[in-house]
Amino acid sequence: LLFEIDPRPFQAALDQANGQVAQYQGQVEQASSQITQAEAQLAQANSQLLQAQPRLVQARGYQVKTELDVKKYQPLAEQKAVTQQDLDNALQTNTAAKAQVDAEKAGVEAARAQMAHASAEIKTAHAGVATAKGQLENAQATAKTAALNLSFTRIISPIDGIAGMAQAQVGDLVSTTSNPLTTVSTLDPIKVYFT
Repeated sequence: LLFEIDPRPFQAALDQANGQVAQYQGQVEQASSQITQAEAQLAQANSQLLQAQPRLVQARGYQVKTELDVKKYQPLAEQKAVTQQDLDNALQTNTAAKAQVDAEKAGVEAARAQMAHASAEIKTAHAGVATAKGQLENAQATAKTAALNLSFTRIISPIDGIAGMAQAQVGDLVSTTSNPLTTVSTLDPIKVYFT
C-alpha cells in the first residue's frame, strides 16, 4: 500500500447503494406477492363463475317450467276448470322464478367482473415487478460502481520494491492525469548499467 485516499465518502456511497438494492429487492418480492394474491383471486372468481353458470341454467329451466304452468292454467282458469288460487300460485311461482334467473345472471356477471378485476391486478402487478426489477438492476449497477470507486481509494504498488520520495502531499488533488505519485524500484532482480 503506497497511498490511501479518504474512503469515508466512497464507503457512504456504497452503503447507500446497498440500501437501495435491498429496498428494490423488497419491492420485487412485494410485487411478486401481489401477483400471487391476484392469481388466487382470479382462481376464486373462476370457481364462482363455474358454480354460477349451472345455477343460471337450472334457474332458466325452472322458469320455463313455471311459464308453461302459467300458460296451462290461464285457459283452465277462464273455463273454471282450476281455481283462481291455482292460477295465482302459478303466476307467483313464475315471478319468483324470473327473479331467481335475474339473481343468477347477476351472480354470473359479478363473477366475470371479479375475474376481469383480478386479471387487471395481475397485469398491474406484473408491470410492478418489471419496474422493480429494472430499478433493482440499476441499484445493483450503482452499488458495483460505488464498490469500484471505493477500491480506488487504496493505491497499491504493482511490483515489490522500495518506494521513492512521495511527489504528492496530504491534501493534494490527484487524478488520472496527475504526475506520478512516487517511483517504486524493484530489487529482485536488479539491473545495473555501467561502462
